[in-house]
Amino acid sequence: MIDTIKKTMFMGLGFASITRDKIEEVVSELKAQGAISETEGKKLIDEFLERKDKTRSDLEKMVDAAAEKAFERLNLARKSDVEELKEMLKKMQEYQQSQGAQ
Repeated sequence: MIDTIKKTMFMGLGFASITRDKIEEVVSELKAQGAISETEGKKLIDEFLERKDKTRSDLEKMVDAAAEKAFERLNLARKSDVEELKEMLKKMQEYQQSQGAQ
């Protein structure tokens, strides 16, 4: 029964975007209906929050990897590349100024 409830909640509540309040609300309803005990409810909340965090982390990694591939495929400069070029340009300008002052 608990596994069915978990699967239903994961699918039906937009798992990655669900809030702690919503999880607690659903669990409270289940406890009020007698579907789960207080202990099961606390365990269920903890499990949901852990899985939510992992899901979010996994999703962020997937998005980062896809963005990285897109940058490579399109041959676009990253922020770090631009910063490196700015630093090189600054050094060249300083060198040029020091040579002009002599």
